[in-house]
Amino acid sequence: MRHTELQKESMEATLSILDHIGEPALRSLGELSDEMRAIDEIFKNTADESIYNMRPCTEKRHVVCQKLYANLLYVVNFVEPALIGVASLHMVKNVMSFGLTPVSPLAFAWYGATLVAVGQFDSACRLGR
Repeated sequence: MRHTELQKESMEATLSILDHIGEPALRSLGELSDEMRAIDEIFKNTADESIYNMRPCTEKRHVVCQKLYANLLYVVNFVEPALIGVASLHMVKNVMSFGLTPVSPLAFAWYGATLVAVGQFDSACRLGR
């Protein structure tokens, strides 16, 4: 089996698990502009210190969910790059709702890259800090 086929299988398996645990399906980024605006408002109304000092996530379900999204982001980078923005948006929403996990920095980095791609440079730079 080729490497790409394994990556596609990994992506499909991860998406299936995320669906099974109740995570929303990945849609196109254009369909999520309202959700992106909502997250942008949350970031605008949250001081840097509050983000730096966020509580850690203690619920195992959400920690595992974040790890699944981290795996998904790695795979879609090679298989389906158009899903990076959507997956990172879901990951950031989880971090802001449930707290930090060991893979939370990846959520901010990937979502920051998404913001750059859509021209929101100020917001992306803030996440980079």
